[in-house]
Amino acid sequence: MEIKTSLIRRSAARATVDKRRSPCSVRIVGFSVHSSRVGWTGRARFEKSAPTSRSMIRFCLVSITLQSSGGRRPSSCASGDFPAALIRDFRTWCRTIMKVIADHFGNAGLSGMKLVMGLTRDNHFVPKLYLKNFASTSGQVREYRVLVSHSHVPLWKPVNIAGTGYERNLYTRIVRGEEADDIEQWLSREFESPAKEPLEKVLADKEPTDEDWRILVRFLASQIIRTPAFLINNLPRWNQIAPRVLDQTLKDVEARLRAAKKSGQEIGREPAPHTEYFPMRIDRKDLPEEKKVQFTTRLVVGRALWFYTMKHMLTKTLKVLDRHKWSILEAPADLDWFTSDDPVICMNFRSESDYDFNGGWNRQHANILFPLSPRYLMITEIGAGQYPRKVPSRYQARLFRRIIAEHSHRRIYASAEDSKIPELKTRIVDAVALRNERALWEAWYEDQSKAEQSL
Repeated sequence: MEIKTSLIRRSAARATVDKRRSPCSVRIVGFSVHSSRVGWTGRARFEKSAPTSRSMIRFCLVSITLQSSGGRRPSSCASGDFPAALIRDFRTWCRTIMKVIADHFGNAGLSGMKLVMGLTRDNHFVPKLYLKNFASTSGQVREYRVLVSHSHVPLWKPVNIAGTGYERNLYTRIVRGEEADDIEQWLSREFESPAKEPLEKVLADKEPTDEDWRILVRFLASQIIRTPAFLINNLPRWNQIAPRVLDQTLKDVEARLRAAKKSGQEIGREPAPHTEYFPMRIDRKDLPEEKKVQFTTRLVVGRALWFYTMKHMLTKTLKVLDRHKWSILEAPADLDWFTSDDPVICMNFRSESDYDFNGGWNRQHANILFPLSPRYLMITEIGAGQYPRKVPSRYQARLFRRIIAEHSHRRIYASAEDSKIPELKTRIVDAVALRNERALWEAWYEDQSKAEQSL
């Protein structure tokens, strides 16, 4: 393979040039991928800037082409996954074109230059890829808000799929002093993007292959864990078990120290997965006069613990979902499915009046439901045989619709205004609660960052 780079366009907005070599940055502000007969071409727009107003600021558009040495389209393109690889490896590619940028920008001020990828700050916990299945031809969905400021707020509001189902900096974190959106990119790369083709198959009324089911199950799992509703529902439990975790950690440390002292062997490091996300710190203090060593532990219950849970459940626990038999239910006429900001329902169903939303991923006879579009709903009953792909009775469909509505957190999304939904989920009119909730989310990133940096 070979990489070819070329400068397509450059424009400059000149200011007084600072002759001192102040640190500069190069930021990617746009990127697109196009296929061709010989390979894939990525075009990126870069912005170079320095922190002082006297610096020169310039822009350029760089084209990158990856093609096989024989001039033929790379074989990996045939599977359709090469564009994702191209984007995923773009950081490495950018290093190869830094000289191209330097040649056209000039070398002044290049000392201290660093490459900065534009962060995704509007983190959609209801992905646009998914929500568009419920959108009209105009690209809008009908949104029903569960919590509103006053009774005059309209029941339904048309919204663009890009303008809902997200929080600002929900997944942004600090890594070695720098902001990072690795969680957002990981969710997009590993769970969202692969689901595009299987979802299209379902919507086209085609039977999913085994691999399609595996991808859809992974996507479903991510939609359980990545939502604010999951975080809010689990915070009390995490706070409850945190003291036990800290106490057990200290006991384990003490036991290993005693065993090492007795055996005369040093304690080696045992690698554990995703420890970079686990927000715990252990401090040691030697007390030579007392011939003791004192350990203290601290654990932050919040964002980082949520990210750790995501990583653990979506790489380890996820595997149990592949054992279950999944099927698709089609909505009866005039009883369309809808979805919400907490779209996957894990429930223990005993009767139409006796059920809860505490179903586990491997709990016998628990049900998992996931609306995929107004017409299709993904479902399983753990431990049971596969549901036939069919249209449920109107009685069953009404029950499923009620369950979907009740499970919603703050928003319900439908392809059209549905007069029954306000009956299924009565909205709450409370201006103070809404204002306080928004204030908490607006302070989320800063508050969580401070708490994690305190460790």
